[in-house]
Amino acid sequence: MNTQDLFVTLRLAITTTAILMLLALPLARWIALSRSRAKSIVEAVVALPLVLPPTVLGFYLLVLMGPRTAPGRFLTAVLGHPLAFSFSGLVVGSVIYSLPFAVQPLVAGFAAVDAAMLDAATLLGAGRARIFFEVLLPLSKRSIVTAAVLAFTHTVGEFGVVLMIGGDLPGVTRTLSISIYDQVQDFAYASANRTALLLLGFSFVALLLIYTRWTRWGMQGIRPEEALVPESGPGSGSGHGHGGRPILEVNIRHRIGGLTLEAAFALRQPWTVLFGPSGAGKSTLLRVLAGLIRPDAGSVRLGDRTLMDAEARVFVPAGRRGIGFLTQDEALFPHLDVRANVGFGLRALPKAERNARIDSVLSLFHADALSGRMPASLSGGECQRVSLARVLAPEPKLLLLDEPFAALDALLKKGIFDDLMPWLEARRIPVLYVSHDLAEAVQTGSEVIALREGRITAQGPASVVLAEARRSLLLRLGVPG
Repeated sequence: MNTQDLFVTLRLAITTTAILMLLALPLARWIALSRSRAKSIVEAVVALPLVLPPTVLGFYLLVLMGPRTAPGRFLTAVLGHPLAFSFSGLVVGSVIYSLPFAVQPLVAGFAAVDAAMLDAATLLGAGRARIFFEVLLPLSKRSIVTAAVLAFTHTVGEFGVVLMIGGDLPGVTRTLSISIYDQVQDFAYASANRTALLLLGFSFVALLLIYTRWTRWGMQGIRPEEALVPESGPGSGSGHGHGGRPILEVNIRHRIGGLTLEAAFALRQPWTVLFGPSGAGKSTLLRVLAGLIRPDAGSVRLGDRTLMDAEARVFVPAGRRGIGFLTQDEALFPHLDVRANVGFGLRALPKAERNARIDSVLSLFHADALSGRMPASLSGGECQRVSLARVLAPEPKLLLLDEPFAALDALLKKGIFDDLMPWLEARRIPVLYVSHDLAEAVQTGSEVIALREGRITAQGPASVVLAEARRSLLLRLGVPG
C-alpha cells in the first residue's frame, strides 16, 4: 500500500467532513423545522447524489470546472490554477457527492427532538441561535456523530466522482480507491487485496460504531402517577384584585384542522379557569396567547401592551411576551441539570442575581436538594416542581397552565398549589388555568371561562357558569342536586 495515497485519502476525507458538517448542520436544521414550500425541492436536490451515477455527477462537475464556463474561469482566476484535476476540485466533488450522507442523519435527529423543548426554550426568551447551540445540538449528539462518520467513510471509499474530477495524479488526487483500481489493472491482486482489506476493515469499524448500542441520549421514562381530583385548591381565599384595565384582552379567530377557534374575552381576576371538554380548543388558545401560534385574525393585549394585532400587522414573538407557559409535558432539557434548567431563562441577569433567583424558586418548591440532579433521575412530581420553577424564575407577567398537574395525585397537587398561590399573589402574577375536570374547575376557579367547540359559551363566577354542568353530573351519578 502506498502511504502517499493513504495520506491523500485521509486529507481528502478530513477536509470534506469538516466542510460538510459546517454546511449540513444549518441546512439540516432548516429542512427539519421549516414549513417552506421550497422544502421538498431542497430535499430532492440534496438527495440527488444517492440515485445519480457517480460518473454522471463527475462529468457535469468536470464540465462546470472547465475553462469554458464562467464559474470555471472565475475559480481559475481566484485559485491561480484550474479546479479540475486538482485536490481543491476533488474536495468540491466529494462535498457535493457526500452531502446527503451528512444531511439526512442530522435531519432525522433534529426532527426527533421534542418540539415541546424547543417551545419551552423559546418561551424562556432564547433566540434561534441559542436554541440551536444549547438545545438542538446537545440533544442530537448521536445524529451528529453518525453524520460525521458516514460522510468520512463515504469520502474514503468514493471512486467514480474522484476519478472523473481528479484523475490519477500521484500525491495530488490519487486516493486508495483509485490505487486499488490501478493495482487490478496491473494484475497486482495481492497489493489490491491488502488495500481493499484496509478499506473494508475501516468501513466495518465505522458502521459498528454507529450501530453499537450507545448510552441513551435524552430523558428516560418518568414514572406516571395516578390522577386524582384535589380536595382543595387555589380558588379559595380572596386573592388580589385587579381594577381598571383588564389584565388580558383577547379577540381572536383561528382555524386549525376542523376546528375554528373564535374567542373574545377579558381577564380581570388573578386566577381564571378555562374550562371545556377535550377538543374544545383550550390548548390551542393558550398557544395563541403564548405566541407559539399566529392566529388568522384579531388581537391580544396584555395590560397596556399589544402582543398581537392582525390588522396592524403587530406580532410580538413568544420569547418577548413575558408569558410563562406550562403544559403536562415538563419538557425539561435532559442534558442540563436541575439548576441549569431553572436558570435557562435568566441569562440576561447578572450572575449573583441569577443564582439568587434560582435558589429562591427551588426553595419555594422544596427542590433545593434536587439542584445538581439530572431530569432522568427525577420522579414525576419532582419534574413538575422543577418545570414550574423554571417557568416562574423569570417572573412572567402572565402564567398559562395547561393541565400541568393532571397526572399527579391529590396530595402532591395540593402541595404545589399551596406553595404556588402565595408566591403568585405577592408578585401579582395572574393565571389562566386550563381544565376539563368539573370538580377541579369548581374548586380552583374564582372565575371560569367556558369553551366549547372553539367558542366562548359563558364567563363569570364558577358557581354560576358551572352550575348546569354540576347539576347534570350529579343527576348522572344519582345524587340530588
